[in-house]
Amino acid sequence: MKHQISYSIRPKEPGDEKKNHINEENVIPSFNLDDFKRYPGKETPRKPKDLLKKLAVIGGGVTVGLIFGYALLQTFINPGDINKAGQVTQPIKSTVVSTNDKEMSISLNEINVFLVQAGVFTAQESANRKATEFKNKQQPVEVIQEDGKYIVYVGIASSRDEALSIAQFYRSKNIPVMIKDKKIPTGSLGFKVPSTTSQETISQLKAMSATERELFQLLAVNANTSGQANDKVTQLHETLLKQESIVSGLLPDTRKSPLENSLNELKGAVNAAKKSQWLQLQGNLLRFYTKEKDFRSGKVS
Repeated sequence: MKHQISYSIRPKEPGDEKKNHINEENVIPSFNLDDFKRYPGKETPRKPKDLLKKLAVIGGGVTVGLIFGYALLQTFINPGDINKAGQVTQPIKSTVVSTNDKEMSISLNEINVFLVQAGVFTAQESANRKATEFKNKQQPVEVIQEDGKYIVYVGIASSRDEALSIAQFYRSKNIPVMIKDKKIPTGSLGFKVPSTTSQETISQLKAMSATERELFQLLAVNANTSGQANDKVTQLHETLLKQESIVSGLLPDTRKSPLENSLNELKGAVNAAKKSQWLQLQGNLLRFYTKEKDFRSGKVS
């Protein structure tokens, strides 16, 4: 709307010529008071740009905070702990999951063995020299410390008759030997089993020692007949590998390593039997005897 301004003209008076005038006549503007009230402004109001920016920043921060807080609450609060009114009815629960492992122990069966002995020495050096004589002839030999003495063994069997066959082999070569009845003692193996372990797996764990003993006995017979490994040996070997894998996964490293060292000798004996390598087979079984005894006694290799 434009301002409306009216003008009035008065007659000239004496002395007016000496005064300032506009366009040869004095004009006195007349203002409309209502217009003045409507448009009083000497200053134009400033737009609050800075304030709007600040409000936008604050609003954005509050929004992000609310979203983050909601996500955090959803992570730690169980939905079942919130009632219909949206209030938490129970304290925040820990997210740590505890496993209910259960203790388990398996029995290690006694294994009867018959060893062919070639000498007994009080000094280890003397026993090692004797053992070197057999090694030079590519014959199986193992030095084992028992009762403070060092004994040189050159053969192993699962029965006395089989041991006699081995002894006859050496005696035919004028090597004096004798037969000793020995045992790999019983033992037990304890570990923790997850509560989710299946019954089939537990049965496999309990059967491992029986599988080990049966496989040893069959290999010992095979070692004395020089026959190839039969289907039963192959089947037992595959079963033992599966059982060992389960047990090893539950044992601490201090127990796992000695067990693997022992069973590795049985695996080597199986491979030797498949190739009809009689001397190699005897050597594997002698080392199995030594390492299995160490494992059951808790000796760390």
